[in-house]
Amino acid sequence: YCDSKYCKEIQREISAYAVCAFCCCIFCKNLLKGGVCMKNLNLCAVVVWFNPQSLEKPVSNVNSYSKFLHKVYIVDNSECDNSNIAKEIQNAVYIPLKKNTGIANALNVGCELAIKDGFEFCMTMDQDSVWEETELKKYIEKISENKNEFQNFSPVLKYSSLYSFTENLKHLLFHSKQKEFFDFQFSDRWITSGSVLNLNVWEELGKFNTELFIDEVDFDYCARFSERGFKNLCLSDVILNHNLGAQKKVLFINYGAHSDFRLYYQIRNLLYMCRVYPAYTYKYKYKYKCNLIKLTLKIILLHPLKIVSYLRLYKKAVLDSKKIFAFEAEKK
Repeated sequence: YCDSKYCKEIQREISAYAVCAFCCCIFCKNLLKGGVCMKNLNLCAVVVWFNPQSLEKPVSNVNSYSKFLHKVYIVDNSECDNSNIAKEIQNAVYIPLKKNTGIANALNVGCELAIKDGFEFCMTMDQDSVWEETELKKYIEKISENKNEFQNFSPVLKYSSLYSFTENLKHLLFHSKQKEFFDFQFSDRWITSGSVLNLNVWEELGKFNTELFIDEVDFDYCARFSERGFKNLCLSDVILNHNLGAQKKVLFINYGAHSDFRLYYQIRNLLYMCRVYPAYTYKYKYKYKCNLIKLTLKIILLHPLKIVSYLRLYKKAVLDSKKIFAFEAEKK
């Protein structure tokens, strides 16, 4: 049964002919997928895996949205083969890369395949994000209605951990208030997971920046997207359940338990963003400053015995951010 507003109108119009709801979807030339009227929305998804066997529910996470889409490209950055897990997922195409090539490259691999297969829109997903059926149906319907006016779409995130208490509080105070007046807002900053991008625009912007490897990949794309005058529609009444990943608890406080490898990229890429997109990062200057301060305090307070090695890592991140900036400047 298709419950989109568009199909309901047609159902009312031709109800005198006793045509069933499913036939109405065929009549209006829409594709019914998992009970959702796609309304000519040529949509797939790309999800990047990295050691999915460590997740509690890797299959159900992806199945929460795969049955509603034409195809899901699972690009696997793990060193081991996970095809035995992928085969349990509906509408899935499994692409093992056999090494960690970074999230930017993996997303590019999936999006390139989507273009070859004729898709116009692609939803990018993290491996531990989960859609509620009602929220995804609502999302697809609203994208279908606005796909000609906007070049990107994003949901509101609901975080699953205590570490993200402040993010969920922001959602409660800000987005709930927004919904009293309207169910959307224009935004120039969104994360990868749940975002639906126009593949023609993605290609025009030069794809995701593989130099960044992992952190700030999404915001680098946002900055280029905004600089070119494209529009993203953030749907305030569409909620995606999102997990922030591995965490540790110290004195009743949860914090991101990232490796030295990840900490290096966080520092390096934050500084890179400030150098390459001064106007964009100035708009979010408090967020960028707070993130750098948090990373510094994490090193000093949580790893006092490793402070010398972390300071070397910090220095390397600063120097490398300058090198990448110079390299990007030469390319232009």
